[in-house]
Amino acid sequence: MPAAEGLVAQINAVEGLSELTDEERYEVIEALQAWLVERAKDYFSRQRIGVEINLSKPTSQIVGDILNAAGLKSGAVAQHLVGAKLAVRFPDLDVANHSYTTADQQLGRPGDFVVRDTVFHVTVAPMPPVLDKCLENFRNGYRPLLLVPDSRLEAARQMAESAGAQEGVSILAIESFVGQNIDELGSFGKENLAENIIGLIETYNERVGAVESDRSLLIAPPANL
Repeated sequence: MPAAEGLVAQINAVEGLSELTDEERYEVIEALQAWLVERAKDYFSRQRIGVEINLSKPTSQIVGDILNAAGLKSGAVAQHLVGAKLAVRFPDLDVANHSYTTADQQLGRPGDFVVRDTVFHVTVAPMPPVLDKCLENFRNGYRPLLLVPDSRLEAARQMAESAGAQEGVSILAIESFVGQNIDELGSFGKENLAENIIGLIETYNERVGAVESDRSLLIAPPANL
């Protein structure tokens, strides 16, 4: 508030401003507001997701820490983390990379990612429509895999059972799905854990940078690794 009040005082002290009509003053104020909004966007676009990695934790919990640090952006981060995991795990395959806000229907794709005959759906808020997509995948000969946060895993499975989709849809936790890949790359040893986490984050940032205009989705390299 003191900074805002100081700005108002400076504006009011501008010579000739009081001589403008109300309409002209509103134009000046709107121009100033627009400038400030752009500066705020510049600031937030430079802010990366910061997370401290504790290598003593299970890898699934480390992935969970990244999602928690993302806060309201966890949906986009989850999708790109899964994409990065698939790209690292299958370097010879072309793993699709699209903006988080791009709908499947726009691209004519069956899900967020397709690897051979498996369709991946990634969501932090599982609702009936995503299960409808999974069932449609199943009817079309695909193997649908729904990835949700560990905290929503049981709810998603109950939802699938209510929809009669439990036998055609696999449902896994995002944290375990991505974390297992890190463990596999390190042959389930702790000595390469930091290197593999950094590699996953670097791949994630490369993919985000290629398709997202919101740079605040990038993950800052952990200072403790």
